[in-house]
Amino acid sequence: MYLLINPRWRRLALGLFFAAYFAYFSWSGLEAHFAPDDVMNIHVYWFPTPWRVLLSQFTVWQGVYRPMGAAFYLPLLYCFGWNPVPYHIAQSTIILAAVFLVYHFARTLDCSESVAAVAAIIVSYHAGLSNLYFNTSFVYDVLCGFFCLATFVYYLRVSEWKPRNLAVFLLLFLCALNSKEMAATLPPLLLIYEWLYHHRLNRPPIAPIAAATLLTLAFAYGRLFAPPFDDHARLLFCATGLVSPQHKLNGILFRFSDDGLNASASGYQLNSISVAAFDFGEPITMRFS
Repeated sequence: MYLLINPRWRRLALGLFFAAYFAYFSWSGLEAHFAPDDVMNIHVYWFPTPWRVLLSQFTVWQGVYRPMGAAFYLPLLYCFGWNPVPYHIAQSTIILAAVFLVYHFARTLDCSESVAAVAAIIVSYHAGLSNLYFNTSFVYDVLCGFFCLATFVYYLRVSEWKPRNLAVFLLLFLCALNSKEMAATLPPLLLIYEWLYHHRLNRPPIAPIAAATLLTLAFAYGRLFAPPFDDHARLLFCATGLVSPQHKLNGILFRFSDDGLNASASGYQLNSISVAAFDFGEPITMRFS
């Protein structure tokens, strides 16, 4: 009976089911506050000029700290300030988009619709990955997973590697690298795919894998040998024991102790607090309720 339904309607029904299933289990994540690391992340992206932030998306050899995070945090900060709900909505939307990519990934590997649907349901929500639904500072993992899947799906769908196709592939892979360092494992995964599915490890598509490998090497050089991107990143990530204004702000909002965040309920007994964020160039009012 299911197979008699028009394929377009079947895909629409599956899409609605994925969205409803994901929303049912992750809806409470919209009530979560900012994480301490969110303040640190925004601090890193706030000070460089917009042109430097934009340029950092393409200069992987400079070792800029996860520049794709700026594309997530800064537009939301400018539009919604310190309201955490839009941040959680944006992150959940990216996760849901990744669920659909998992479905397409499985279908591209010649899985049936039912198998692909089960794969998408499995990855759509897992209690062991609750940080992805409740903690926006894990947006790097979400972005990296999304762009790695997008890169892999695009690689599987391209049959002829023209310059335009190669440029799109590299752009998607660049976004994955700019999201988190674990994207550097993608070129070996492509080789493993060629070996398992096509038994052509000695003759894989040379252009995309070679280009991705070169991009990964430039990225690794930036991470290992490049100097810090700016003085503010240096202040945040140096090991001198200095306390930056961001850490002072975290201490006010989240009650840091010397050994980390006090996770007890007393650490969040701030029913309504307004603090001037003196480290962001102009007063920005933060309210937690």
